[in-house]
Amino acid sequence: SNGGDERSYHVASLIGQLSAPHWTGNYTPLTKFDGPVSAPRYPVEENEDPFLWRSKRGWHAVFHACTWTDSRGAHFPAATWAGRYAFSADDGMTWHFSSVPAYNASIRFAN
Repeated sequence: SNGGDERSYHVASLIGQLSAPHWTGNYTPLTKFDGPVSAPRYPVEENEDPFLWRSKRGWHAVFHACTWTDSRGAHFPAATWAGRYAFSADDGMTWHFSSVPAYNASIRFAN
């Protein structure tokens, strides 16, 4: 729940993007829903535990995806869908999510 704040989605775990002139604040949301990384775009908005990096081509992110029953009742089994990949070529303002899972919950041992 968001405590009545209408800028955010009421059920899902969403990741936002903020900006400040200094690390001590004051922070300001860059877009509606506190950031374009997780603006409601079902089914890719329910992500957590991001790992972000920057390359010459822009920003990239891998997320732990909803490997559970999500806020709308859809189930994403971990055996086939555990992670999501997204990229942004415009400094994180617009994110494009892959329709192919970044990884699943399978682990193969060499021995």
